[in-house]
Amino acid sequence: MATNNPHRLEFIVSEHSVYTEGETFPVWDCIANIVHQLTSIRIFYGQDYGIAESYVSKKGQRIMVLEFKEAETAMIVKLHGVKKVNE
Repeated sequence: MATNNPHRLEFIVSEHSVYTEGETFPVWDCIANIVHQLTSIRIFYGQDYGIAESYVSKKGQRIMVLEFKEAETAMIVKLHGVKKVNE
């Protein structure tokens, strides 16, 4: 369910967590990893964005969707990039 909403960005959980076992722990690790990276560029959880939803794609991948209050902030994150765990 790719989004065309300029306020939303989607992340594949397995690309942002070192954990592969279990239903919830990889999601928590992914959230912590992304929040840490965004905080380092002064974009703050609760103030600038929140978690909109999490779902399993047709390919079986867990997706986490962040929704930013300003579309411009989402674009900054998209251009800056969020490092994956294997990069």
